[in-house]
Amino acid sequence: MKLKRLIILWMITISFFNILFSKYAVKASNNKLVTTYFFYWYDIYMSRHIINPDGTDALTDHPKDMKDFSYNSVNWFKKELKDMTEAGIDIVLPVYWGSSQEKIWSYYGLKVMSKAMDELTKSRVMTPKVGMFYDTTALWQENGGIKPDLTSKDGRKLFYSMIRDFFTAIPKKYWAFIDNKPIVWLYSAGWVGRYSQDTFDFVRNNFKRDFGYDLYIVGEISWSEVKLDNWYAWGAALNGPSFFGVGCVGPGYDDSAVPGRTTPKRERENGKFYENSWKKLLIKAKEQNIRIVAIETWNEFHEGTDIAESREYGRKYIELTRKYVDMFKKGVIPKDISSSPYASMKEVSIVMGNPNLEKGLQQIDLEDGITKTEKIGDVTYRYPIETKWPVLYIYIRVDDDFLSYADTNVNVTIEYLDKEKGWFRLDYDSNDIKAILGGAYTPTETVNLVGDGKIKSYTFPLKRAKFANRENGGSDFRIATNSEGLYISKIIVSK
Repeated sequence: MKLKRLIILWMITISFFNILFSKYAVKASNNKLVTTYFFYWYDIYMSRHIINPDGTDALTDHPKDMKDFSYNSVNWFKKELKDMTEAGIDIVLPVYWGSSQEKIWSYYGLKVMSKAMDELTKSRVMTPKVGMFYDTTALWQENGGIKPDLTSKDGRKLFYSMIRDFFTAIPKKYWAFIDNKPIVWLYSAGWVGRYSQDTFDFVRNNFKRDFGYDLYIVGEISWSEVKLDNWYAWGAALNGPSFFGVGCVGPGYDDSAVPGRTTPKRERENGKFYENSWKKLLIKAKEQNIRIVAIETWNEFHEGTDIAESREYGRKYIELTRKYVDMFKKGVIPKDISSSPYASMKEVSIVMGNPNLEKGLQQIDLEDGITKTEKIGDVTYRYPIETKWPVLYIYIRVDDDFLSYADTNVNVTIEYLDKEKGWFRLDYDSNDIKAILGGAYTPTETVNLVGDGKIKSYTFPLKRAKFANRENGGSDFRIATNSEGLYISKIIVSK
């Protein structure tokens, strides 16, 4: 009888501490939080995501030790989770691809990670809490290579099923909460056909039914047609920091190991690119009360956006991350912030070429904005090519030290060759909250193309320019046109 009473007392004590811990975890979630994307699809034993189909190395960067480099390894997960804690990461966002047979690593890997967290917890080692990074590419794959209609009955069920499976695989004690809500972090909407607010009402209602909680949904800014809890912009590792609800930073980008990729490379500059991104974020975090930071990424070795321990960089980026995470949480602004040479200039420009000559303006190729170059005489032009979108785009980013989070008028001059009939305009990031997506895509007047083969120039006066990197790819404005005959030679932005 005495033993039975002791067991009951012990169970009550454990329940009390679980409740206390749960309340503490929710309370802590209201403070400043740092998250990172975790890629766990690697498997050294089967060479998955390690060797390309042609036998070449699939990784740009590499883990320091390839031993047990696998989603099947509890020890590998334990090392990564401990390193994340050392770096100051509060929330890990495992990149989830579903539970189908073809993606069995995705669901099974979460089970292995949970076991690793159990072992670390038993050893009194702290680990980050877990949110879901919903890689929407998987929706397209699960739907037979067709973008699913998330407004349909089947589409809504498919969308929710992956969320349900993820949180079924992770014990609730390891869930990350914001405002007492588990976290779903959405990748690009470009992989789905249609969606609506009803899509997310369906998801929320079903999650409440199955788990008893509402969800905290963070959307990539491409999900602009619905209301969500927060927003972020993918591409910080390539394009620099962004501040669209969530502050995003990354160390650089190099996907040269991936066959068929033509993405521009972003040099790490021996850590300077990452440090400068953090410094800009620290300023914006204080100005805009940014509470959440996303680091892109922990270990995407294919694209060279990793901050995890690696053969190439050792623990350099873990140490840098801890340094700036501590500053972020304390609200510290570094004293050694140095402006770029464009801070004092009255204009910045880009001369199109192969490569472009960038002086404060950067041209970015994206899924809906692909360009090519052609030399005519002594001049090299860049022109947009047809994609699956009805409108062609050329995306431009303005150097943040020249103009960022402003409220001012600027002129944008386009020098171009008029080769084919059509039209073009600018969509720019402004402070006009009545414009598209709170002003992020404010349209200008339309200029007609007559196709007379003449070299021309047109200046767009932009009112109340914000240039907060809120457009796709972290850009500040884009040239929109219906013609591949818009050949651009130079762009100038002047204050």
